[in-house]
Amino acid sequence: NVNKYIPTVEDARYVNYKTYYNDYYDYLIDYPDDEYFEITKTYEDGMKLQNDNGEVIISLTSNWNPNGESLQQAYDKAVREKPNAAYKFLGKTFFTITYEDNGILVFRKTMYDKDTNKYVYLYVSFPSEYKDYMTPIVERMANSMKKSSSTQSNTNTSSVTYSNYYNSYYGYSVDYPTSSDFYISSNTNDGIEIKSNDENVYISVVYNYDEYGDNLQQAYNRAVSEYPNAPYKFLGKTFFTITYEENGLLVFRKTVYDRVNDGYIYLSVSFPPEYKEYMTPIVEKMANTMKKR
Repeated sequence: NVNKYIPTVEDARYVNYKTYYNDYYDYLIDYPDDEYFEITKTYEDGMKLQNDNGEVIISLTSNWNPNGESLQQAYDKAVREKPNAAYKFLGKTFFTITYEDNGILVFRKTMYDKDTNKYVYLYVSFPSEYKDYMTPIVERMANSMKKSSSTQSNTNTSSVTYSNYYNSYYGYSVDYPTSSDFYISSNTNDGIEIKSNDENVYISVVYNYDEYGDNLQQAYNRAVSEYPNAPYKFLGKTFFTITYEENGLLVFRKTVYDRVNDGYIYLSVSFPPEYKEYMTPIVEKMANTMKKR
C-alpha cells in the first residue's frame, strides 16, 4: 500500500500510556493507549497489541521458568540464536536483545524474578520504517516493566510528584521531582539544579555546547573512554546514556543532541548507593521525559 501512513517520531510524543497490571504473575508495564494500537488478545499471563495494519506487534507474556534456566543461561541462548544482534545487554534481573529478522526489527526484554522463579517477556516487532516512531515507545515500555509488588512496597518512591520544567530559552523540557524531599538550588537560562534536603542527591539539567566541538558519536566515545568500567552505556540516534560510580557515588548521565542548534542537553544525577532503590524510578522518569521541543 503506497499510501499507508508511517507515524513519525513527532507522533510518538503524543502517545498516551496506561499501566497494565498482571496480578497473577505480579508485574506491571506501561503500554500505548492510543487509537493507533488495539489490544487484540488478553491472556492470564499477558496481552497482545497490534497497529491497524498488523505490521507492528507488541506481545507481553510470562511463565514459570519452563526450561529451568538461570538468567545468564537464557541470555546466552538468546545471543547464540541471534549472533548478529545489533544490541544486547545483561542486567542483574533482566536482559535485552535487539536484532533484525527478515527485514523486521525485533526488540526483546526478558525479566527474571528469582524469588518466584518466573520470567516475564516483552516482544516488539516492526518493519524498519517504523523505527523512529517505535523507539521511544519501546523505551517507555522497557523502562516501566517491573515486578509490581516491589514498587508497591516502596511507598516513598510512589509518593514522589513531578512537575514539568520547560526551558523557553533553549526550547527543551523535562519532568523533575517536586516532593518535599527536594528543592531547586539554582535556576538559570541554561537549566536547573535540584538537591535533596539532606544534600546527598544532586540533579542537574543544563543546555550547553560541546567544548571539544564533538558530534554525538565522539562525545559518547569520550565518555566511555573516561569511564571504561561503566556498567551501563547506550548510544541512541539522538542521545547517549552512561552510568558509573565515582567517589563512592552512583552517577547517571544522559546527553541529548540538539541537531538544529548543534548544542546538547545534559542530565546528570548523583547519589549514594543506598539511595538507589528510591532514585531509580526518579532517574527513569527524568530520562524518559527529557526532550527538545
